Amino acid sequence: MPGVATPSKYLKFKPHHVRKKAVQEGMKITSLMDMMTIILVFLLKTFSAQGDLSATSAHLSLPKSDSKSIPGIIDRVAVGQNSIFFLEEEVMATDEAINSRDIVIKPLKARMETRVESLEETMRAAGREGEPPKILVLADKSHYFSLIKRVVATAANAGYMNIVLASIEDTRKWE
Repeated sequence: MPGVATPSKYLKFKPHHVRKKAVQEGMKITSLMDMMTIILVFLLKTFSAQGDLSATSAHLSLPKSDSKSIPGIIDRVAVGQNSIFFLEEEVMATDEAINSRDIVIKPLKARMETRVESLEETMRAAGREGEPPKILVLADKSHYFSLIKRVVATAANAGYMNIVLASIEDTRKWE
């Protein structure tokens, strides 16, 4: 019928204060979920670590390497400018280890042997017997090779069969 007002036309001509306004009930979280996903991915990429190099000591300056392999590391020994650290605990002064004539650093070996025994017990209890204990050697690039050789020999003598030397990847060689 041509003159009859339909409900949609009726609402159109109502004064604005009489019209019912759409009430928003709460916040729409669809866009927030997208943002949170992006932030989560960013944080995971930022804080994910390759191997155990994320916890490199601040007082070390690692040498560069062109190796592409990524080690899976359990324990860590750090040879800093002034001290040698094993599992974040200071073992002895670096000068004392340099001045020693022995190839094996005895205080470091004692701590490493204790740790290897506890690792072997843990692996045996977990049913992963036969996996050799692993260690990462972090050393400042300015140290003498003879000191690093002693630390590696001490780790091998204490029972670590998988020894990895830390370095910074030299990407310029691959470009």
